[in-house]
Amino acid sequence: MTQFPQVLLNVPGGARAPNWRACRTCARRSIDHRRSGRGGRVLVRFSGTEPLVRVMVEGESLLQVQGLAEEIAAAIRSELTP
Repeated sequence: MTQFPQVLLNVPGGARAPNWRACRTCARRSIDHRRSGRGGRVLVRFSGTEPLVRVMVEGESLLQVQGLAEEIAAAIRSELTP
């Protein structure tokens, strides 16, 4: 089994704020990451215990993974800000 670097970010998002699922930037960046063919994964979900949106990205390059996680988190922040 090959282990890839993984980054987990917690984005304050209130109690199940609905707008992040429609975030086009999040969806586009996730699809671009998967199409790159480099392996890895992207997971964006609500926390079951806290008012947070959790962003987890893993892949071969730590720098790429950190950058993508930050981009998705920033997009979610902008979508959740009224």
